[in-house]
Amino acid sequence: MNFLYMLYPSWLSPVMIQLGAIPVRWYSMGYVFAFITTYMLAKQIHKKDPFITEQQMSDMFVNAIVGLLIGARLFYVVFYNLDYFLDNPVSIIWPFDGIPFFGGKFVGIEGLSYHGGAIGAMIGLIWYARKHNIEFFRLADLWSVVIPFGYTFGRLGNFANAELYGKATTSSLGMIFPDAKLYSIKYAWVRDIAHDVGIELTDAYVNLPRHPSQLYEAIFEGIVLGFILLLIVKPRIKAHGQVFASYLIGYSIARFFVEYLREPDEQVGYILAFGSGAETPGVFVSFLNFSMGQGLSLAMIAAGAILYYILGRRTTKVG
Repeated sequence: MNFLYMLYPSWLSPVMIQLGAIPVRWYSMGYVFAFITTYMLAKQIHKKDPFITEQQMSDMFVNAIVGLLIGARLFYVVFYNLDYFLDNPVSIIWPFDGIPFFGGKFVGIEGLSYHGGAIGAMIGLIWYARKHNIEFFRLADLWSVVIPFGYTFGRLGNFANAELYGKATTSSLGMIFPDAKLYSIKYAWVRDIAHDVGIELTDAYVNLPRHPSQLYEAIFEGIVLGFILLLIVKPRIKAHGQVFASYLIGYSIARFFVEYLREPDEQVGYILAFGSGAETPGVFVSFLNFSMGQGLSLAMIAAGAILYYILGRRTTKVG
């Protein structure tokens, strides 16, 4: 038996501070830390090879953030939970369960898609670049180097929220998340995992250790990818835009493989299932079952590879 699974930190609460009736969550602050980190790192890198003014940098950053938030929300609505939002369209933008001060409770806005955020931010940058006659790919390279470091805070916010956790596992990296979905012990695989990790079955449902996939993503899609782009890719590119293309490829490869350990959104499940275990998305069974995140990542890998190739053939090179 394996008794080395971890417990979610009991001292960690999703709420950082309570301001009256409104809770300020670590997840929200994660976005704040992410934006600050991304902007400050971009300023430092830009100082070594300036090509825009500080005012332009701050203005375009605001444009990108607005595009990111709109795109992230719309993609989640369309690709992850469309039926719910068709029945409850106001909840797309309304953060209260009812009317404030008349029994309405602040519940926040849950549900953002990374892929939608990336597209939204890109649209914001393209719009600003065209308006001010700045080369888009040079801007994209600048931000692509630093985005992974900011992204790390977003995934840490997911961890603080105890959400977007991974699939059930017998690995010693597994962690019990306190409010995670319980599994029925009528399934043999649930009983097997519980037995292997030393959990006694006393009820009809059991909480199993899961991969802390938020932390995997923070490490590989964030810190590791950031240093690869900054220290290896950026010094070796031949054309503007290739750092951006490399980011699309690198992020998507990391995300694609982490998705095998991350539990798919319950309302979506697998979008393609060619292997066994399609009916049990809570545990890894086959490399032939693919989630929505993997489908979008494959599309991004293809787009990044094509873009990298096309940019490499351009006559205008870096230097």
